Amino acid sequence: MIRKPNRKLRLLIIMASLALFATIIVIRLALLMLRGNVEGEVANSTVERGSILDRNGRILAIQMQFDSVTAWTPDIEDPQQLAVQLAPIIDQEVAALAGRLQSASGFILLKRQASLTEAREIRQLIDAGELRGISLQKSAGRVYPEQTLAAPLIGYIGIDNIGLAGIEYSFDQQLSTSSENSSSQYGNHIFLTIDINLQYFAEELAARALREERADRVMLVIMQPASGELLASVSLPSFDPNNFSSASESQRKNHVVASIYEPGSVFKIFSVATLLEQNAINHNTRFNTNLGYSGVDEQYQIGDVGEYGIIDVEGVIKFSSNIGAALASDYIDPERFYHTLVALGFGERTEIVLSGEERGLFRDVQEWTDRTKPTIAIGQEIGVTALQMVTAASAIANRGVMVRPQVVKRIVSANGELLMEYGRNEWRQPLSAETAQQMLQLMQGATQPGGTARRVAIEGINIAAKTGTAEVYDTETERYSDTHFVASTLAIFPVEEPQFIVYAIIDNPQGQNIFGGQIVAPRIREMIEYIVSYVGIEDEGQAIVYDRSLAEGLPTIPALEDVIPNFIGLPKRSLVPLLQQSALTVEIEGSGWVVRQFPAPGTPIDTNTIIYLELE
Repeated sequence: MIRKPNRKLRLLIIMASLALFATIIVIRLALLMLRGNVEGEVANSTVERGSILDRNGRILAIQMQFDSVTAWTPDIEDPQQLAVQLAPIIDQEVAALAGRLQSASGFILLKRQASLTEAREIRQLIDAGELRGISLQKSAGRVYPEQTLAAPLIGYIGIDNIGLAGIEYSFDQQLSTSSENSSSQYGNHIFLTIDINLQYFAEELAARALREERADRVMLVIMQPASGELLASVSLPSFDPNNFSSASESQRKNHVVASIYEPGSVFKIFSVATLLEQNAINHNTRFNTNLGYSGVDEQYQIGDVGEYGIIDVEGVIKFSSNIGAALASDYIDPERFYHTLVALGFGERTEIVLSGEERGLFRDVQEWTDRTKPTIAIGQEIGVTALQMVTAASAIANRGVMVRPQVVKRIVSANGELLMEYGRNEWRQPLSAETAQQMLQLMQGATQPGGTARRVAIEGINIAAKTGTAEVYDTETERYSDTHFVASTLAIFPVEEPQFIVYAIIDNPQGQNIFGGQIVAPRIREMIEYIVSYVGIEDEGQAIVYDRSLAEGLPTIPALEDVIPNFIGLPKRSLVPLLQQSALTVEIEGSGWVVRQFPAPGTPIDTNTIIYLELE
């Protein structure tokens, strides 16, 4: 007997089969998606971020493996007791940690990048059967071993390993990918033009100025004009990129490229250079400063801090005469004045490979008023960045040729392959060689007795310099402030064959003096002394080593032979030769005199010796 199929049963079987098939498809798709995500994560994590180094290979940023502290809340029996044990180790509040453990469900991250000490203590407790539900997970993290040094320039990365500022941002792709010909798991390395020793001394100098002058901000830039390479770039106050989230936006900002200010009298070197280049004035032109300078219908007046009488162009620069500069500007029409200053880079970005660069403030000549030209001539009614000023000065140092600033020297793969090398990048020639040379001579005159830059002068080295003290415009009162000033000094040396440009700005000094010639020029001199001692300068192929005893009768350091000598009591500036030791690594911390050293005197020296000196 043949039974007919149960129609109801058959329908159930078909529906179950379809449901099973659908489930298989969903599972398969989920597995494919999961596999894709995992493979994507693996692909993204196979290349560890490359390092950032100074020009000599000293590490400024490096990728390292860290232990992150995690929790699996289903395994935690007593969140409060666990928090009491764990919170002191990872430097967190007990109540806050207990609250997180109680409110969360599943996996949570308690602390990213625990220190070695924290990880070791937690691991010991876990091995002892305590801290149930707590584990340590290996993860890659960024370390900045020099901490605040050059931090606004170097930048930092976020928790997703992506650069957020500075070199980390601008070269994010190069740092996070390996070269095409490399199977390495490491990204490419970026070598900067910065010299870590010059940067260190420049920051120490700037920090002292910030503190002693009670200023809002200090910037200092050192450039090699022939190549455009920045040897140091300082923006203080700064921050520690190892903990960037605790810093303010202003501290993280690279003010060297991103802050606009009126430059004041330092700008006279560019306004006078423009007038000389356009043959509007020459060395025989005289200016009668006795009567001052007034605008049409005496709507405004320009004055000097002293009485200079009848002066020539050399006197305008040497005494920094506002009246002389304003009178000189009457010899040129606005269009020619404007276009030469534009050719010097004002009002446009230098296109340095750094994020956040500002173009400054320079109104089109069609928008100028009666007072604009003479006011710009003395460094007002124009907004600049520190980098623009140094870049424009490269035209004076390079026989009229202006170069673009460079902060990256080369890019190297993890295998050592040279991928990119940056060299001199000529921008344009806004000045003739004759004008540039004449400006160097005029600026050198300012360092002579009676000149505003006389405190820059160093016996045996010919230095061209210009000081400035700018009033700051108050947008609320719509007038220049009586209390807020920007003091600065720019120096180029040696005059015969310029090899360095040094420019420093002290913003809003609140000490006894506000003038650039009094509070910035002496510090420029100190910076130059260090540069010459550390790098040396050349004159027509012959190395000139500056005799430091001309500045201070500094004690000499003990000889480095078979054992480490006693450095206790030596001043910081006498330690410069230590930094030139090729066979040893020397770390110097603090300012003043050596109070502690490691290793101790008498310790044998070998190829791996690192000397730590602490100063107070």
